Amino acid sequence: VEDEPHPPVDPSEKPSARGTSLESLLPPDPLLNETLHKIMFALEMIVWDRLPSQITSAPEIRNLNLEPREIETYRRLAEGKVEKGTPEWELDRFFLISAALRVKMEEETSEITRLESANNADRLYEILEHSARSLERARDTDHRFQWFIDDMIFRGDTQQLEYIYRSRFRFLHAYSGLWLIHQRSGGLTPL
Repeated sequence: VEDEPHPPVDPSEKPSARGTSLESLLPPDPLLNETLHKIMFALEMIVWDRLPSQITSAPEIRNLNLEPREIETYRRLAEGKVEKGTPEWELDRFFLISAALRVKMEEETSEITRLESANNADRLYEILEHSARSLERARDTDHRFQWFIDDMIFRGDTQQLEYIYRSRFRFLHAYSGLWLIHQRSGGLTPL
């Protein structure tokens, strides 16, 4: 029955009756794998009979600051509700990847601030190196946001534009915040 809660699954599990695993949807990504698995694990801990808007405040995922749309996107991908290779499927994958990068940049911003206060120069240098890679990816991701927006406008498919703009602006907020603190802290900031 569709309305029954789904039991948590092992994040390393391959496709099953539940749907498709994250690993089969997304290529390995050394930069985002840890964050993607963190998101996936947190969402799998939540009973799936709740609405995405109710899940955003669940203790398991509150610190990730996910949007209801991002939660719904994960569910759609995990359950295989969107046909692979379609523009909708590509957009859902992009939403999930961009959300993971946003979460990662927010965590890196917090960690840089914490390490500056703790005067831990070695660890700060290490985080600045990692965050430089996030900033490089963020620049490319912002270009992809614009591509999706332009494509939707060109095709006249503007139903999801509000979601894309909201996601993009949240993404840009995390990106600019990390860029500013990264530069202030002495990191080599990609332009």
